[in-house]
Amino acid sequence: MTKQYKYLYGPVPSRRIGLSLGVDILKPKTCTFNCIYCQLKKTDTLTTERQSFFPPDEIIDEIRERITVDKVKTDYITFSGSGEPTLSQDIGVIIDGIKEFTDIPVAVITNGSLLWKEEVRQDILHADLVIPSLDAALEESFHKINRPHPALKLDKIKQGILDFRKEYQGQIWLEILFVAGINDSGRDLDALLAFIEQLGPDKVQLNTVERPPLEKNSLALSSRTLHEIVNKFSGRVEIAGESGRKIDIGDNENLTPEEAIMEMLRRRPCTAIDINSTTGFGRDIIVKALDTLHEKGSIIKEAMYGKEYYRIK
Repeated sequence: MTKQYKYLYGPVPSRRIGLSLGVDILKPKTCTFNCIYCQLKKTDTLTTERQSFFPPDEIIDEIRERITVDKVKTDYITFSGSGEPTLSQDIGVIIDGIKEFTDIPVAVITNGSLLWKEEVRQDILHADLVIPSLDAALEESFHKINRPHPALKLDKIKQGILDFRKEYQGQIWLEILFVAGINDSGRDLDALLAFIEQLGPDKVQLNTVERPPLEKNSLALSSRTLHEIVNKFSGRVEIAGESGRKIDIGDNENLTPEEAIMEMLRRRPCTAIDINSTTGFGRDIIVKALDTLHEKGSIIKEAMYGKEYYRIK
């Protein structure tokens, strides 16, 4: 049985970056936003104040053990998890600590809301990839979709992302998640395009609601509409998850099927196909394990857009 880690999860399949070893350095759910589409839950602590949540040495030691002892296979070591990772004052120390023992690239997935703070920008300068999101470039849409902390202003957030672009030497991929009827109007798209042209990111990834969201009326855009937006934006724009790349952990995990499933569901709802393609177990084994966990009451099922998702109860 593989050791259960306190601060790590996965590797899990990411539609954005492939196979990702997640690092969660926050107490759930601590965030600057309370997004209507969030796949986790309502934000418990809505804040813009940074703090030290856990001893950074403990987190670094876990990552070192996972990489050097377990020899886990992963494309990125990713700061994401249960909230906005830049709320941790220790993120810079942890990134530097990772760099001392591995060449595996470090990614930071952030909502970009704190990049107007110089210390935040400095803390993540040594990451290899930073994926800030900007779901709306108009104030009204921003408040509807992201429901930010009252102290946050969109213009300040946008300027923070632009300032970081000037200072940062690594890759920046901008993510935009669309919710039908909220941030997909012509005015919204024009404003987003203007910001993209100003920022000049290495890549733009478009996304929409896929997993069960916090607010049930958060509806996905159709594939056709997303492709129309890609054509409108042009340049280095893609739809997240359309690379066609197969992600497979295979023999790099020594978990039972039930443990592997619970490990994946710790941070996100997944379909049986997600679990099957990632864990390396056969379809029949995964189906049996899902049935067992469901009967025990450990997981629940939710239907969305013709797919059946499993999540921890």
